Amino acid sequence: MIKYNNRNVSKKTRDKILYIMHVDWGWIKQRPHFLAEGLEKYFNVLVLYRFNPNRKNMLSNSSAIKKLPLITIPRRFGYLFEKIDNFIQKLWLLIIILCFKPDKIWLTFPIQYKYLPKIMLKKVQIIYDCMDDALEFYKDERRRRNIESIEKDLIEDAKAVFCSSQHLSNVLINRYGETKKIIILRNGINEQFLSKHSIVEETTNQPFFTKEEGFIDIVYIGTVAPWINFDLIDNCLDHFKNIKFHFIGPIDMKMDFRNKDRIIIHGAAEHEELRKNANLYDILIMPFIRNELIESVDPVKLYEYISFNKPIISIYYPEIARFKPFVEFYETEDQFIKIIDKIINNRFKLKYDVKEGMRFLEENTWRMRVECIKNYLNVI
Repeated sequence: MIKYNNRNVSKKTRDKILYIMHVDWGWIKQRPHFLAEGLEKYFNVLVLYRFNPNRKNMLSNSSAIKKLPLITIPRRFGYLFEKIDNFIQKLWLLIIILCFKPDKIWLTFPIQYKYLPKIMLKKVQIIYDCMDDALEFYKDERRRRNIESIEKDLIEDAKAVFCSSQHLSNVLINRYGETKKIIILRNGINEQFLSKHSIVEETTNQPFFTKEEGFIDIVYIGTVAPWINFDLIDNCLDHFKNIKFHFIGPIDMKMDFRNKDRIIIHGAAEHEELRKNANLYDILIMPFIRNELIESVDPVKLYEYISFNKPIISIYYPEIARFKPFVEFYETEDQFIKIIDKIINNRFKLKYDVKEGMRFLEENTWRMRVECIKNYLNVI
């Protein structure tokens, strides 16, 4: 039986973690942001984040944590530029590692591993935080095989592999073989969202939209990407003439839909503003297209949705079955429409008791996830 060592160490002697993120620090706050900020309380953390030149989607995400950008050359420019980019990233990482002298290197996407100077890997512990089925982001078979090969080597060399869902853990085991390194570490919620649980009392000087009399506002919060079922949304709007769908988050796709007047894209918003605008939401939704990528996702948004005390509707897949006490699940378009109709007829009555939701969230905070990581890292 493993006994965790909860040693208290001074700031000067804390282990150093080079925390490499595959998204920009200015992207909407996700697992990498929350874990990095949490780990900084126990370790000396330096965040190296992938700089995104499209700054219109970026937020401030103010934080005292030490950060450096990793500038990349878009691969769409061709093979030569890809080679140049590989060289620059390897050199930049080597310089940072030599200067910072980390005890651990935290990776959030397989491709990061190929940039690490192999000669130095014996001196550090590699931690792989796997939060998505990386292969499913690619359609090109050559690229998929390349990612698979890198991820296989990464898992072999990693001291620990944290997986954000049971399904994702199963995918890795089926793909690369059984290993005791995998630890399931689900997503969570920022404790600030639970402060007194008094969202109703909060106000904002920056409302996302103005409520229009006679209209119901259904809200999605998160990246606006191809995994959203916009055909479902369009068809739903054909059925209901008194509904508007609002999408709050960075845009990562080309959009084309029939009901443009009632599908409103608001762009990215600061994390705290999501809470302060909760009074505007009538229903919260997660209308994903169910596929192999989505099957492995433990959605941060569902934890946050529960904190808003609003009716929630989501596509069903087995990984999120534990949210059933709080979420109305659908599998077909007809079910989606019927659930909306039911919620409206029930005057937006919550499926769950607020205290029940609070208990669930208190057991699933980012602080608790970080405590698990700290305890595990102290014994490996």
